[in-house]
Amino acid sequence: MDAHLGDGCWFSGLVLRRSDGSTVGVVTRSHSDLETAIYGESMALSDAIDFVEKLQLKSVIFELDSQVVVNAVRSKASIRKP
Repeated sequence: MDAHLGDGCWFSGLVLRRSDGSTVGVVTRSHSDLETAIYGESMALSDAIDFVEKLQLKSVIFELDSQVVVNAVRSKASIRKP
């Protein structure tokens, strides 16, 4: 999953794959009114969690490129939607 700022909006996207690398699904979403990359990356994670819950999947590994968000999750800090 990842987030990208473009045209004044944050866009989040994710590719869900099986352990063999085959694709399960792809999701993209736009988010307005997000101020920083941390919010964008956090929303990408939130979207990924929502997608995984919708599909009722278990044993999922999330890959993120935002060390700040990774550290927040590891420390069990609250990540709230703005």
